[in-house]
Amino acid sequence: MKKILQKTKQFLVSVSVLSVMFLSIPAGTALAQQVTMSVSPPLVQTLIKPGKTILIAYTFQNLGDPVPVKIHVRSFIPHNALGEQYIKDSIEGPVRFTLDNTDLVFDEPFLMKSGSSRQALLRIRIPEGAPEGDYYYTILAEAQPPAAADASVSQARTSIGSNILITVSETGRTEVKAHVSEFTIRAPLSFRIGNTLYRIFDSADPVPVTLTIANDGRNLVQPQGALVLHGMLGDKTSFPVVSQNILAYSERMIRFSSPAAGNSVIPQSGTLRGFFVGSYTLSTNITFGEGTPQLISSVSFIAIPFRYLLGIAAAAIIAMLLILKMKKRGSDEDEP
Repeated sequence: MKKILQKTKQFLVSVSVLSVMFLSIPAGTALAQQVTMSVSPPLVQTLIKPGKTILIAYTFQNLGDPVPVKIHVRSFIPHNALGEQYIKDSIEGPVRFTLDNTDLVFDEPFLMKSGSSRQALLRIRIPEGAPEGDYYYTILAEAQPPAAADASVSQARTSIGSNILITVSETGRTEVKAHVSEFTIRAPLSFRIGNTLYRIFDSADPVPVTLTIANDGRNLVQPQGALVLHGMLGDKTSFPVVSQNILAYSERMIRFSSPAAGNSVIPQSGTLRGFFVGSYTLSTNITFGEGTPQLISSVSFIAIPFRYLLGIAAAAIIAMLLILKMKKRGSDEDEP
């Protein structure tokens, strides 16, 4: 059961588990009901014209105990630059949703047995004259175990959802309008001379990088490309950015392929690791597809091998002291 729960937890994180709460159970009481669910597909993204309809088949699976489940659709908006979202209490916008299942109704509970699956046929209709733009929704399956006879046994409520990203466009064209809102390197030592900011690292230190892109358009965008590290000897290293959706009128911290940032408490895009010596410039080379504008920005830092220099200096001082000691001992022996 532990292995199943671990695998399920990883899967649920990838498909945006919206609300899971397990309360502790006092020793000596009966175990609470286990509620674990999954949904497929985890994400639907579509471009559709006004007046058109699409049908999506969702599969919900219950990996825990038998439980009553309700299905409903809600609007959501971006919550922060980390990709989190805020689920609203209702459906907003012109998009219309219905269930094609004869035995399923929105917001009415049905029983899902342990290990069973249930398919929900979601029909999405865009009315004629619907304004062009993006509309974001989540189809939710909310599981609520029945109240236990023993009041001391805590119950678990689980909601799991699949995001629906809808772009309404009459022509099929979308708006690409974005800019770099933050591109920084956090250095342990920095100082400014005139208009130039100098960021200083030890050569062996990791270099944390934060890149945030703001989407100023009415449609979601997906950044492509890489960050390019330029050394003072002309060497270059590319770090591809991870494909992510930046929703309309929102910001998103962009990840790039690099060694893990570790347990840093500061949100960041990634970390440069290696042995750096000299001056470096990190630049963006990011577009949003063929024919789209390129985002250009850069930041620089200086790496100095302080630890090695201190080690060499310490070794030199020790060597000088030994030489002086040996000379003094030699002069003492030469005296009559």
